[in-house]
Amino acid sequence: MARSLLTHLTRTIPRKSPPFKNHLYPYTPTQKRNINVIRYAPANHPKGRKKVHEANLELVPRAEHKIQWEGLKIKYIDTHTHLHSTLQQMKDVFNDGSIPSTRIDRFVANFFPEQCTAVVDVLGNMEDLTLFSSAGLPWREGFNYYFAIGAHPYNAIAYDNRINDLLIRILSNKQCVALGECGLDYFRTDSTSWPTQRQVFIRQLAIAVFARKPILIYTRDAERDTFSILHDNVPADHKLHIQSFTGSQEFGMKVLKQWPNSTLGITGAITYSGAHHVLEMIEKEEIPLNRMMLGSKSPFIIPKGIYPHLVKTTRPKLKQKEKLVVGHSGMLPVVAEAVAGVINKTLKWRGDGAKDEWLHKVDSVLKSSNEVAEKFFGIKV
Repeated sequence: MARSLLTHLTRTIPRKSPPFKNHLYPYTPTQKRNINVIRYAPANHPKGRKKVHEANLELVPRAEHKIQWEGLKIKYIDTHTHLHSTLQQMKDVFNDGSIPSTRIDRFVANFFPEQCTAVVDVLGNMEDLTLFSSAGLPWREGFNYYFAIGAHPYNAIAYDNRINDLLIRILSNKQCVALGECGLDYFRTDSTSWPTQRQVFIRQLAIAVFARKPILIYTRDAERDTFSILHDNVPADHKLHIQSFTGSQEFGMKVLKQWPNSTLGITGAITYSGAHHVLEMIEKEEIPLNRMMLGSKSPFIIPKGIYPHLVKTTRPKLKQKEKLVVGHSGMLPVVAEAVAGVINKTLKWRGDGAKDEWLHKVDSVLKSSNEVAEKFFGIKV
């Protein structure tokens, strides 16, 4: 098995970004501080990913990556997925040629449960124009495919006027519901690329604001610059979404306060120890249900709770060392279950949830995420 796959399957959730410095707030305009817009860059670039333990793993068979939810009645949307990457990783690991790389519609038909009826496919590689043809694929009946388009920080170096013009044109597609994910990554990129990342980020924000498109934000170890640039370039009434939020409490709270139409993305990362602070924010109602959207962030996150579910359904003799190859939209109810658990903990503590019918369940959390997504993206789930 390739080392990269083992690293993916056994990796830990990344560390949190450092907190803001209190003396930097309340915010004052950049020009009045007599410093550059880009003022918070760390002195030293973090030195790559953490080392992780590599175990002698076995893979769950390809066919059993299809997730079933027999008791789940509600339909739901996955607001953060990377379908092309998910399909490609499955193909690479299993050396599978049964589904062409461009036919993500067939991947959905083969592996997604019937309850998943919509996705927002996040396309961050502006160089690969074949990705944009997916909207016209023959999707299964009742399935709604939407996408977001933008230049990920990893691709900022390649961003030029041609890509900028292409982005403007693609945003007019009726199935394109947002610009993104765009933002800053100071964790896995060299510091020499940071000025370019910031310039590209600002250019994309200008496009989204002009087009009145919601913005999907990616930020990693760059909260100070991210907040500063957003504050300087995005009106308070614009729609912002922080993708797969695992950042600091202060950053999350400031975003929700500064942009009343903003939301935070909750993914399977909350099932890992490195993101317990996000669960605490949900438990304290600092992230209410009406300010969060659920996403799988497939293929990169496999929620821990999916393995007990496999034992109960399709693979009762699952071995402890057997691992799934990818996460995907079919696993999103596990995230909803984790959210419901911490919210109910608060209700019981306050006495509001003394009766079972008052407590949140997977269905009610998914329903809330659907409603937030419909309002945020202007779509129907």
